[in-house]
Amino acid sequence: MSGKNKQRIVDAHIHWWDLNTTIILADGQQEGDSGLSGAGPIAHTYVAENYLADAAGYDISAVVHIEAQWDPSDSLGETRWLEGLAHAR
Repeated sequence: MSGKNKQRIVDAHIHWWDLNTTIILADGQQEGDSGLSGAGPIAHTYVAENYLADAAGYDISAVVHIEAQWDPSDSLGETRWLEGLAHAR
């Protein structure tokens, strides 16, 4: 994204995932499948550092993370992972 934008922005729909450390599942997943095999260009790790690079030059005041097909048997796992990212900063 180019240029400077002084308007404060609330990004109301983001997804972060790390295919190397998180469990992302989809219906009909096979062993070893990341669950994103049909997701084309978004089937790669995308975390805070990637987002911050993409949002450089914009005044992002808040974000809302939307779940990203985390293992349904671990309903709090994604929240714990995201909390860990927040505390690491």
